[in-house]
Amino acid sequence: MDEALRQERAAQYRQAHGQPAGPDQVFLLPGNARNWMPNWGGVGGVLGTSRNRKWLIGGGCCFLVVVLILILLSLGAVRPTEYGLVYNAITKNVDTRHVYHGGRHFIWLFHSFIPFPAILRTIEFSDYHHIPGAAHFDPLKTRTPEGLQIVLSVALQYRLIKDEVGTLYTRANVQYESLFMQNARDILLKTVSRYNATSWWLERARIGRDMLERANATLTSLHAHVEMLQILRIDLPADWEKKIVETQVAQQQIQTEQNKQQAARIRAQTKVIGSEFARNVTVINAGAVANATYLKQKAKAEAVQRQLDTEAYTLAMAAQLLGATPEEIVRYQQMATYASLANATFLYGMDKSLTPLINIPSAPPIGNPPPPPLPNGPIQPNDSRSLLQTCEDESCWNRPLLL
Repeated sequence: MDEALRQERAAQYRQAHGQPAGPDQVFLLPGNARNWMPNWGGVGGVLGTSRNRKWLIGGGCCFLVVVLILILLSLGAVRPTEYGLVYNAITKNVDTRHVYHGGRHFIWLFHSFIPFPAILRTIEFSDYHHIPGAAHFDPLKTRTPEGLQIVLSVALQYRLIKDEVGTLYTRANVQYESLFMQNARDILLKTVSRYNATSWWLERARIGRDMLERANATLTSLHAHVEMLQILRIDLPADWEKKIVETQVAQQQIQTEQNKQQAARIRAQTKVIGSEFARNVTVINAGAVANATYLKQKAKAEAVQRQLDTEAYTLAMAAQLLGATPEEIVRYQQMATYASLANATFLYGMDKSLTPLINIPSAPPIGNPPPPPLPNGPIQPNDSRSLLQTCEDESCWNRPLLL
């Protein structure tokens, strides 16, 4: 019964759609699906046809495209130089708990980013607008403790604290620069009024550091850091500036003269040091010359002393061997002295009628052999004859002995 019913309904479906019968074109559903089969045109399953496959593939592709579009619409981008807070366009709420930095982030549909700068921003209090891209405001005008009016042009650079961007939005929305300007102006005016006019000439660097520290302390409570501050221009009354310029010029002239005196003193000290150095060199050289002279004279004296000691010893030995008297030794020394003189000439044998001139040769140079003995001349030390045998008669005493 059930099989017949299914075949009947399949035939009705084929007749309605003009399809031939065929077992491969019909997908028969199980028997428990009969309650809902009429919703498909009275057929027990015809989803396997090529036409239905095309519809299924097209629907799947459309679904994937829609999902991809929804994903792309759910992405938000933040520049690398910015922070971002997520804004819900449906509920009109801002997520202040999460702060996003540069890049793409998944934030769902109907959400967007509220940007905040992540780089240094500049606030300039000046009429000249020196810094492009800065937030420009009027210069600072106040009075010094002396009552002089001072107009100050200042620029400061701040950076938002990332973790406190949400709190800053809650406090000032996106109009935070006006809040920063008002608070920075107040603290800078208070700082400027603490210094007299002269300090702006003499202690400008210290005043700048004080202004930076106070401005940073103020803006830190407003969720930003002040990293740099520049004093661009200082305007004081013209007559006072003229007087202070004259004072500064006079002080610079005084300083210049003091520097000249210091340079002259240093040059004089340098000359004194050079003179002392030269004197020390002279003293050292004189001491060295004196020491050298002393050593030379000492060496000569020792040499003479040794020579005398040697001669005394030699004479003593000769006197002992010859048995000479002291008078004979003295005469011998006298004759030896004559022999040691260069080109010495003396007369010998004056008691004879014929007086010959005898030239006593000078002492031979050191290292050369002594000259041969002259006939009837002085007795040489290398004579092979014994001194006693040579001087057997008194005639040998008239001849000098060469040692």
